[in-house]
Amino acid sequence: MRRVAFAAMLLAAIGAGAATITEREVTVTVEGAAVIESERIVVLLDDPGDIEAWSDYPVVVSGLSELVECTAEVLDSTGEVVDKVPRKRHHRLESPTCELYSSDWVNIVPFPPLVLGQILRIVVVQRSTPVFPSVTVMLADDSPQRHLRVEVRGDRLRWHVGPPDERLAVQGSPQKLVVEAHDLPAFVVPEHAPGRDLVFPVLRVAWGEAADWVGIGRWYEGLLASAPAGGAGVAELARSLCEGIDDPRQRLEALTTHVQRKVRYEAVEIGQGGWVPKPPNEVIARGWGDCKDKSRLLVGLLAEVGISAHMVLIRAGAGGRVPVDLATPFTFNHCIVAVTADAAGARSGDPVVGGLLVVDPTSALGGAGWLPASDQGRPALVVDGAATRWLEIPDLYPVENRLLNIEGEIGEDGELAATLEVRLTGDRALGWIESLRSEPHERIGEAVQRLVTGAVPGCTVDSMEWSELDISVPGVLLSARIRMTNAVRGEEGGRWLHAPALGAVPDAGLVDQRSVPVVLPSGVHLTRWVLKLPEGWCGPLPQDEVIDTKVGRMRLQVGLDEAGRVLVERRSELHRSWIAEDDFEALRSLAVAESRSDRRRVRLRCPG
Repeated sequence: MRRVAFAAMLLAAIGAGAATITEREVTVTVEGAAVIESERIVVLLDDPGDIEAWSDYPVVVSGLSELVECTAEVLDSTGEVVDKVPRKRHHRLESPTCELYSSDWVNIVPFPPLVLGQILRIVVVQRSTPVFPSVTVMLADDSPQRHLRVEVRGDRLRWHVGPPDERLAVQGSPQKLVVEAHDLPAFVVPEHAPGRDLVFPVLRVAWGEAADWVGIGRWYEGLLASAPAGGAGVAELARSLCEGIDDPRQRLEALTTHVQRKVRYEAVEIGQGGWVPKPPNEVIARGWGDCKDKSRLLVGLLAEVGISAHMVLIRAGAGGRVPVDLATPFTFNHCIVAVTADAAGARSGDPVVGGLLVVDPTSALGGAGWLPASDQGRPALVVDGAATRWLEIPDLYPVENRLLNIEGEIGEDGELAATLEVRLTGDRALGWIESLRSEPHERIGEAVQRLVTGAVPGCTVDSMEWSELDISVPGVLLSARIRMTNAVRGEEGGRWLHAPALGAVPDAGLVDQRSVPVVLPSGVHLTRWVLKLPEGWCGPLPQDEVIDTKVGRMRLQVGLDEAGRVLVERRSELHRSWIAEDDFEALRSLAVAESRSDRRRVRLRCPG
């Protein structure tokens, strides 16, 4: 299954530059099992950056499609054709997606040298036989459009346009649908936003026999029938991996770990190969497969040891969510597994929802008790025939940690000498683990130094160490010996220090005049300063402040520990990765609390 949504890639190709699209006409005609998609665009090159952006125009062609027509012309400002790009000058780019090999390809149209003020006219016609009777049309992108018209003809049409936009006029019947708009602006994806197709208006159309999400589950089960989960090779592998293991949880871990680490993730997607997994026996023999191949194999292995499991379809990646208003499979891009929690010996803290433990066989780290952040906090469709259902996978924020601990001593001159430790667990540790295993020692040292000086600006790093943590989730420990002059400033009676802390959220201005959901990594961000003061110095007055919101929590504690050392501890928690407009004020409150905490000085004053 594609890890990069094809529709999003097509949008990126069309939105090659911000030139003005004066006319755009899209026609979709359903003829039996075939679909003919025609698009005509007229582009005005009205900005110097448009010349380079539109010199090579990409046309993405699915492996299930045939490029019937692709014409490209250059017009002058009066509309007269001054040049044409014959088909023989086009060139082909194979496998444009992230798969090892894909039958998708890109037809590149190389325009001749262009001049500001010229007009491009491009007509593309494709014929396809979709795996499922539906299409997606991006209605807007990062180029302004003066006139847009989309027409779909078919039988028993059903559709959804979203996010809603009052500039789009929609008229339709079961046989014909028309969407029109005038003067659509260039849409901009704000910072920390979902995928483009969840921000820009999109038309999704399906036809034929009405399908709900249970129907999608049955449809996918029909595709899975060509790759039965069992087989002699599957049974033999399950027995060898679980020999002598009676505990259900240990069996789950043994089988999951094997699929994660011994079956290499590679994707070869030709035609329907983006949806239909390879038979598990074949995956075992060749030692590699993509997400659906690995998931299908794990389902089969689990069945051999008496643990029931199902395939699960989700939209993975930063800001991924599936629009649920129209039942169609084409917004999914990843496949994982749901295991009956009781049969698998689920534990506290596992990603369990609706009686199912969710497992990602493509993750090379973490075992069965952890999910990558790209799977967390999103709806998922459990494929189970008539019992097909949605689950909301939780955010595992308690294990997605950034912990910063600075423990040391302040000298009479206010200089700090301390040990600094950064402990990263969960998704935040993955990149570091990869670097620790593959990068030269010098480059890791440079990265650790950047991290340390970013956490404590102005410090000097004397030495550094790093290691992987042997825990149930991905984890690393990075440490350093640091010094900082003037860590404590002022004179007796007016001494103070600044104790910077890790934050969970960006600046509060992120939600100003915004309607697009905010997507952030959930997790716990804990900073602890433990400092021994010189004899006779006074410590801070005790503080304990708590801010609780709908999306997270912040607690700031200042005082002395049992040994009489200064203790400054801030714990910031973000409980959700997807924050909708209704919760923007809660996010703002959390950001404001963090900002005020960062600006505050810790004053060292004697009582009275």
